[in-house]
Amino acid sequence: MSRFRFPSLLTAIRAIIILLCGLMTFSILGYAAYRIYQELFRERHVGDIVNLEPDSDVQVKFNLVLFEVIRGTPYLMATISSQQNYRQSYYEKEAASIRNFFIF
Repeated sequence: MSRFRFPSLLTAIRAIIILLCGLMTFSILGYAAYRIYQELFRERHVGDIVNLEPDSDVQVKFNLVLFEVIRGTPYLMATISSQQNYRQSYYEKEAASIRNFFIF
């Protein structure tokens, strides 16, 4: 009776090892798929770039930042920045840049 117990124990250990390897494989593949999905559908952002393509559908939003005092002068200065959202090939892209300075 004892000589048949060892092979059944070995079979159980093999089954546990195969199950653990399978779980590790699925978790690694799931994480890789999540990272690929995240990379494909994330919003791209670039700074200090302005899109000037005439045939693209660009949505531009201008912002006037709060005025700051220029030290040593009675003048105030604010930046005028633009934020562009546009579609480039199969993903959306966002570009922000300072366009000009407003001195009062």
